[in-house]
Amino acid sequence: MTRGGAAYLLHAVLALGVEIAVLVAVFRLGSTMIPGWAGLVAGLFLLACVIVLWARWGAPKSGHRLKGRPLLVFKTAIFSLGAAAFWAVDGTLVAMIFAVICVLHLALAVAIDAL
Repeated sequence: MTRGGAAYLLHAVLALGVEIAVLVAVFRLGSTMIPGWAGLVAGLFLLACVIVLWARWGAPKSGHRLKGRPLLVFKTAIFSLGAAAFWAVDGTLVAMIFAVICVLHLALAVAIDAL
């Protein structure tokens, strides 16, 4: 499939959306687990951890980016973390919606060989 095709564009939009949503979810999880400033610090810590992991192994321009099946496993783990964070903070429905969108994104990535 060409990089300019509709499927690739949909994949790129879904990727951006779920990646940002994971960051929001882990920050909210950390910041709601503990009240006050400590919660804010916890949220920022979780956010930083996900950013560092993604920058190392998931970012398209990373020198250490995983490819193929290892990248699929890595993304599945990160998106599962996001789903768990949404479940803890927002409940089952939000977590399930997020998980379904992630599955669609990953299935499309496999279909267009974008891993």
